[in-house]
This record gives sequence, C-alpha cells and structure tokens, in this order.
Amino acid sequence: MDSLLPVPPDASLLLRSLQKGFARSRTRALPAQASVAGPLSAFLVLDRWRDNPLAEHLQEHHPLLADERVDVPDEIYRGRPEAAPALVPLPEDWAVDAPGASTQAVLHTVSLALAAARLQSERRMVDQMLCAVVFSPVTPASIAMHWTRLGFQTSPVDGKDKLFRYQDARVMQRAWPLLDEEQRVQWLGPVTEWWALSQPWRPWSFAEAFATGGEIPASSGEDASEWFVATRPVLSRAAAREPQRETMRHLLRLDQWHATHGATTGTRLWLSMASRRIPIQRQPDGETMTRLLRLGAELGLIQESDLSEFVDASWQAHHYDERLIPRDWSAPRDAAVLRQALSLMHPTPAASSQPDNSRVASIGFASALYEAEQALSSSHHPKFLRRS
Repeated sequence: MDSLLPVPPDASLLLRSLQKGFARSRTRALPAQASVAGPLSAFLVLDRWRDNPLAEHLQEHHPLLADERVDVPDEIYRGRPEAAPALVPLPEDWAVDAPGASTQAVLHTVSLALAAARLQSERRMVDQMLCAVVFSPVTPASIAMHWTRLGFQTSPVDGKDKLFRYQDARVMQRAWPLLDEEQRVQWLGPVTEWWALSQPWRPWSFAEAFATGGEIPASSGEDASEWFVATRPVLSRAAAREPQRETMRHLLRLDQWHATHGATTGTRLWLSMASRRIPIQRQPDGETMTRLLRLGAELGLIQESDLSEFVDASWQAHHYDERLIPRDWSAPRDAAVLRQALSLMHPTPAASSQPDNSRVASIGFASALYEAEQALSSSHHPKFLRRS
C-alpha cells in the first residue's frame, strides 16, 4: 500500500461520508456524554495485525499510530496477539475541515484502505483486512475487553462453544437485521456506531466472480460503495446494563445463528452458479437465498454441503424455464420426496437393518433426494415381470 498512490474517487466519497457521520454522532453525543464519558473517538477495526498490508503500511508510514493499536485479549490468541482483531485509533482531528499535515497523511492511508476493502468485499470470498470503523467514547482497551465476551458463542444447534467472527462484516450484516434491541446493545457494548462497507448479498455474474487484477467489473447491484451502519439503541439504564459473560456466550437465537453461518454458504452457491455461467437474472435474489437457507436449516440440514445441495435442488426446479420461483416443498409429491430424503439421511434405529456400531455415515442431501425420487417414481410406475 503505497502512500503516493492516487485515491479512487469512490474511496474519497466513502471517507467523506464517514467523516460527516462521525461529526453528526459527536454532536448528538456531546450533551449526554458531558459528565459520564470522554469525547467520541473513532477506531479502525482490523481483522488481524499479522499478514495484513494495512498494518504493515501503518507501521512503516504512521508508526506512532501503529504503536497505539490494541489487540483483543481473548484467550484463543494467548501468545499470538497479532492474530487477534485489532483497534487502531484515528487522530483527534481526522474529521475536521482542515486537519494537520500528519492527519492528512493518515486520511490518505484510510482512503487507500477503503479502496482495498471495497475490492475485497466485491471479491466476497477473500479476507477483508479492514473490517470496520467504530465510534465510541471509551478507550480502545475497553472495547477490546467487551469483544472478548463475543469471541466465542455457544451454538444453539449442539451446545458447543465455537469461534464467532463478530468483526467480519459479512457475518454481522446477515445477523443484525434479525437482532432485537437488547441483543444489539449487547453486541455493540460501548460502541456507539459501527460502520462497515455494505457486503454484496445478491446474484454473482461470471465476470464479477472470476475477475482478475485490481479492477472491479461493473456491479450488478447498487450496494458496492455504501456504508452499513449499526447504531446502538437507546434503552433504559436497567435494560442496557452490562450483561454477564455467560449471557453474552448465548447471544444468538437459532435462526440468527443459522443466518450468520449461512453467509458463506450463500456466497459459495452464487459462486457455483456463476461458474456455470447462469445469468444473474436467473439466479435467486438475496431475499430468496435467505429464505431457502433458513428453510434448509429448519429442516436440520446443518452441514454446509447438505444445505448447499438443498438450496441448489430447490432452485434448480425452475431456473431453466420462465418461472423464477423455488421448488414448492409443500406440494404433495415434493413433500413426500423431501420426507423420504430426510429419513434416508437420518434413519431411526428401528428403520435401520444395521447394528448401531456398524452403521455407515449419513448420505448427503443430493444423494438422498435422488434415491427418494427414484423410489417414488418406481412406486408410481412399477415394472412388470415378463411371462416366461
């Protein structure tokens, strides 16, 4: 990341919008924070410090700023703090009309980082090194300590603790619309606003998915350069009280858990359709993809491969003709096929002819669906034996 590189116009617009948003937030916060907290500050949120071009640039060109970085002190990163999400404070005058020369250099770096982040978001499947910019009246250490409560979540599916990538914009933007106000307060904690680039959640064209180099092909959507802003709700003092660590470990309900984990599955499905050169107008839109992923999860298809095969089978039924609607699994025949497929995937002990200790692993959804369809077709069209 070269400080002499020109800044793309869209990155300059993103930075200016961010500065205006911070100025508005600071103005709103002043009366409420005058006696209870410090002035509002802004912090870059990096996915990690190690192997991060933005971190390397900060160390080389803005060493004083890099020295102020705060890593999230989660247990999983003990002994390797550079692998943890990190906060880097922006200069106090970063959003004023005439910042100092050193701050102008920092803003140039931020603009370049936003340009890189936008390219990474359009690539969808790649690492995103600049995750967000957050506003808060507290110290970065206080924010980082709060995030240790988010880093592991107990899965409502199997009760196991699993790493939760709260800093990943793709994860947050699938979950946030489903959260109630109390959950939003728990997620943000001392953060007033969380700004991240809007992540594509829409069909993917072949040209977009397999573009090479540093250019972004013409987008099929209108969200490429917009900000996603998560704002902390204002609740009563009792409702906004800091939750216990154990409560934070169970932040998400089942549907919200599936939504966050469906982000990768949905993107890979669109990538598969793009690789088959299915036109974007014949792919499921974002709303349809969300609905199919939720339905698959409700059916108990928690393995990504099974969920992907379910969505693909649901959409394949009509994406080669004029009806751009998913398969109706409530229709009598399809409902029967689906029931049979699920029973083949998860046979009951009574239905299985094998002893428990010799039972083979469950077959995948696509194979089970094929067997169920074959069985149903055979029952409707039995083969008659020839007379000898």
